[in-house]
Amino acid sequence: MRTLIILRGPKGSGRAEYIQKMGLDPWSIDQRRIANTISEPIQTLHDDMADDPRSRGAVKSRTLNLLEEKFRRGAFVVFTPSDTGAPLSSSQVSVSDRILLEVCERARRRRYDILIIDFAKDANVDAISARRKARPSIIQSPETPISRDIAYYARPIAREQLIAAGCRVLSAVPAAFDALISEVMPQKIDVSHCQAVVAIGDIHGYSEEFNRMIDNGPVKNTAYLFTGDFV
Repeated sequence: MRTLIILRGPKGSGRAEYIQKMGLDPWSIDQRRIANTISEPIQTLHDDMADDPRSRGAVKSRTLNLLEEKFRRGAFVVFTPSDTGAPLSSSQVSVSDRILLEVCERARRRRYDILIIDFAKDANVDAISARRKARPSIIQSPETPISRDIAYYARPIAREQLIAAGCRVLSAVPAAFDALISEVMPQKIDVSHCQAVVAIGDIHGYSEEFNRMIDNGPVKNTAYLFTGDFV
């Protein structure tokens, strides 16, 4: 099933808990986990722990390589990009969204359906603050207030960029597993009103034979089912 689900939202918005609740961990690629695997946080002059900026290129490269490997196999993928906070300027795109757009472009080249679950729409400042305090604090640059992070993710222009990249953005987070699966499963088409169903096997590029078959156009009240291998 060539489907990519992206969990987009600010750090602490509940994406990790959602993956556990839905049982999606076996299909999950979390950019934060990759960063923790190949690098270590460093201590700042203010005694905070921060991401090592020297590892950012390696983390991005490793993340894209892992995703590309999944895309080549046509695997079902749930991707959680790292949150780098809102950009300093409202006209800019955040680092995490730039990576997200690149991932979407790669997925589209592999004919993936891309579904984005946006955790910013119903995000709560107090809940996010509590989650961040409950975990080891790793500062990401630039560090921005939670309210600004939420406002950035909720910008209409951000959604428009994702839709333009071929993504379908859900207006709400599916609360149950069945609701999530119904969003990613192919749409069912009712052919019960048709008088006949014609199943057409793999074409394998034999355009002349295919064209002869449809010389007179499709037959009325007939459903045509193509099984694949068109090129």
